Amino acid sequence: MTRVLCSLILAALCSSALAQQNVDAAKQLPVHHQLRVSVDPANNFIEVRDTITLPESYGRDDIGFVLNENLAIENRPRDLQRVGVSSQGQAVGINEMGGLAARSVRYSVDLSRRSQSFELHYSGTLFDPTRQTSAEYSQSFAETSGIIDSRGVYLNKGSAWIPQFIDAASGEAGDELVTFEMVVEFSESAEKWSSVSQGDRLAPNSWRSDEPMEEVYLIAAEFTEYRSNYVSVLPDTERAHDEVEVLALLRTADPNLAAKYLDATERYLALYEPLLGAYPFSKFALVENFWETGYGMPSFTLLGEQIIRLLEYMLRCTDCLMF
Repeated sequence: MTRVLCSLILAALCSSALAQQNVDAAKQLPVHHQLRVSVDPANNFIEVRDTITLPESYGRDDIGFVLNENLAIENRPRDLQRVGVSSQGQAVGINEMGGLAARSVRYSVDLSRRSQSFELHYSGTLFDPTRQTSAEYSQSFAETSGIIDSRGVYLNKGSAWIPQFIDAASGEAGDELVTFEMVVEFSESAEKWSSVSQGDRLAPNSWRSDEPMEEVYLIAAEFTEYRSNYVSVLPDTERAHDEVEVLALLRTADPNLAAKYLDATERYLALYEPLLGAYPFSKFALVENFWETGYGMPSFTLLGEQIIRLLEYMLRCTDCLMF
């Protein structure tokens, strides 16, 4: 456990190169999502406007995609058709442990002859309670395919909350890599909430990833934010960013706890950048979840309350345990 934070930062240092390798292997450009998201946690409700730009390799006719069956499409892009309901399979993604993905509906759509983009406007309720899914380990984390709740929001690839496109050769959905820009708004009852996702923070509740990703996360709750800036120890010519925004987003205000994590993150970055290369993102965030998790995502980590406090105790024991 003393090396969890170290491992998460190491994974982030390597993720940019791995993502690029995946793009090269797939020999295609990523799908881009321009997302405007409205969330009403008290009613488990989400509304999304997604402008999607597809690589030319997808063609223009009979383009297939899937979307969570609880999300109803409200507009009608060209020749949009509901094809059927997809069988419920295992969730995939870097943090999955054998749980089921959300049930989804298959659609097909045609593109305009003059554009590779189209817009979807959809909404609905997403609430899959957390539950233990692994019989192998009694202490394994509880999982959900996606939840919007008064305690918080957790959406990932298994939630099928943004369209996932069907590969014409395999017939499988969700193999594409994506880039995105996302703006998140909250209902009046959650006006103090804030969101977290991968990539760069452009403004409060506004996120962008130009790095290709396997999925788009949406994490949200009423957080107390603590921040510092890490200045790269690398020469200017080797830096990905001059400064990295280091964040701790806690559900309960705790400046002493936050300070320990901010300091530890900065020290790890200073230690490993000369060994592994420039940290590829403009932020690293420790985010407190509303159930026990130990998830690592590109540019942030999502940890449960007990895990955060256990790691804090170990950080306090002695600095030598961190290295």
